[in-house]
Amino acid sequence: MNSLWLLLLLPLAAGAGWLAAVRNLMPDTDDDDDDFSEQQARVSKRYLQGLSYLLNEESDKAIDVFIKMVEVDSDTVETHLALGNLFRKRGEIERATRIHQNLIARPHLEKTYRVQALFALANDYFSAGLLDRAEKLFLTLIEEGEYQHKSLLNLLDIYEQEKEWEKAIQVAQKIKPDKSIAIAHYYCELADEQFKRRHFSRAAMYLRKAFAQDSRCVRASLLLAKLEMELKRYKQAIRSLKRIRTQNVAFFSEAILPLSVAYQALGKGKDMFLYFKNVLEEFPNIPIATLLSERIRQWRGDKVATDFVADYVRKHPSIVGLHHLLKMYLPITENEKAKNDLRILSALMEKLIAKTPLYQCSFCGFSGKTLHWQCPGCKEWSVIKPTCALEEERNIPIATLLSERIRQWRGDKVATDFVADYVRKHPSIVGLHHLLKMYLPITENEKAKNDLRILSALMEKLIAKTPLYQCSFCGFSGKTLHWQCPGCKEWSVIKPTCALEEERG
Repeated sequence: MNSLWLLLLLPLAAGAGWLAAVRNLMPDTDDDDDDFSEQQARVSKRYLQGLSYLLNEESDKAIDVFIKMVEVDSDTVETHLALGNLFRKRGEIERATRIHQNLIARPHLEKTYRVQALFALANDYFSAGLLDRAEKLFLTLIEEGEYQHKSLLNLLDIYEQEKEWEKAIQVAQKIKPDKSIAIAHYYCELADEQFKRRHFSRAAMYLRKAFAQDSRCVRASLLLAKLEMELKRYKQAIRSLKRIRTQNVAFFSEAILPLSVAYQALGKGKDMFLYFKNVLEEFPNIPIATLLSERIRQWRGDKVATDFVADYVRKHPSIVGLHHLLKMYLPITENEKAKNDLRILSALMEKLIAKTPLYQCSFCGFSGKTLHWQCPGCKEWSVIKPTCALEEERNIPIATLLSERIRQWRGDKVATDFVADYVRKHPSIVGLHHLLKMYLPITENEKAKNDLRILSALMEKLIAKTPLYQCSFCGFSGKTLHWQCPGCKEWSVIKPTCALEEERG
């Protein structure tokens, strides 16, 4: 048994034996001596039985014995509470619940201890997923003026899980510090529900309330634009989507597709081009550059469009930008071998991008492909943004070293094939860069070689700004290995693990 159990259960056992055998069973008169001796023997037997269970790691049976023996009062209640809470933290909810229920059932328990036991039992129910029971106890505690702040926070968690947004709003309004950002999201949840039922006026009402709570709520702007587009009010939708640029420019990538749809519905392709061109100058974004390049291709041909993207990627290198540029090079590359090399690189990049998270929590580091308004990791609202692409760098230095040996023994071609095969299995930006450099000396066509030089230089620039280390706890990243994270101050949490590169789209 864990030594911590012994530390907590042994005092309970001792208290049980002493209180039951001495305090509660003391004879009132000399005539009771015989009865006392008999009762003392029974108690001693139960006490030894409890200790036997305890030492044999049968804690359930030990708890039953000691709870039956002991009269809970100020001498033993703290041990009961500590033991129950420890069981809950260990995930043994049933044991914790039994202990706390036993405490509450005692008729003469002091109010202070009763309140502690009620709060502990509410947390037991909450941990067990018995949310209706937990809710009732938390509400009781709030009414009694006890554990108010903690009970309100737990109630808020319950209502979020149950998606009872109206109740969540009522509770959040009582909590300090201010919960206006969360409340705005609750109104957005209600608006989304009404939108799905096609109750558009009610949805609009909830969105107005969301803006009243948080004027910078990007989610409310996106929902309002969605509603306006459903009603074919494209000008209003455009106005709502443009607002995101001033609310939080990091989220502007979420507005690009609906904006282009709205502009095209109005037949204003040129206005869209000019607007996005203006945005791109202020806010580099590869999806916008891609959209503009498609327009340029329609108006002025493949060559001009490719030059536009190449110029953009030189200034703002990213794996997505490089992949798009590679795809644009393909139709204008004449040499068949060079074209085949570009196809291989494009396929490798596509594989790399496919496993790249598009969103990351700025609070706990959670990342994924989907935009969650509430982080599944830390449960905070509005902390996940279209921010960092994580790619795994699986020992590419080892593969590089091996390829150099292979090159010395068997030549450039075999070494290049070895690295290409490795990068296919474990795609990474560092691996792709090394492969590009290996293609250069064996590429005969001068134009293809020049294209590879451009791509290699862009990748080098991208790698130069890529962190080499990341904290697995808070997400802090940098070029240097810190044994203590400068962000969360935890030790041994920074590892040479994920390379971060900016992917705003």
